[in-house]
Amino acid sequence: MAIETRLGTLPSMRSLSTFLAVVGGSVFLALLSRFSVFVPYSLVPVTLQTFGLFILAATLGKSHAAGAVAVYLCQASIGLPVLAGGLANPLWYIAPSGGYLFAFLPAVYVAAALLERDKKRGFLWHLFSFCAAQCVIYLLGSPWLAYFVGWDRTITAGVLPFLYGAFLKITAAACLSKPIAIVKRFLP
Repeated sequence: MAIETRLGTLPSMRSLSTFLAVVGGSVFLALLSRFSVFVPYSLVPVTLQTFGLFILAATLGKSHAAGAVAVYLCQASIGLPVLAGGLANPLWYIAPSGGYLFAFLPAVYVAAALLERDKKRGFLWHLFSFCAAQCVIYLLGSPWLAYFVGWDRTITAGVLPFLYGAFLKITAAACLSKPIAIVKRFLP
């Protein structure tokens, strides 16, 4: 018995690398969500997920980074322990932090699209791109939180306490994204 394999039936290396990048990106976000601190007066935890979004935007590009976030949100929806602190909540989308998680998808797309627009720009362009993504997260996530706690508490408990951490994550990601891009050029 001979086993016959047609080249057309095998997945291409490009599809395999796309699959690995998207799934790897979602696992990267899940790992970074484990680093979380629950702020006593807020319903939203501080995590390293936005740092992960910025790194994904800088390394994977808009379609693969958005795909990684979509897979991450699907993992959360089926109850895998990928949310802040390793929590599993298949109803995450009706939780107070659900709006921020939904905002990850357009935020990573915005950051990656801005970075792809001009790849030769440096640190300040990365800072701007990541700040724009962070603004998308606040603009889309805050109304969802306001539904639960009201607008006055949303600003004091859902935005202001997170600005310093956001600044640190944006700066760290901007510092790391250029060296990561250099290393990425030498990978297959």
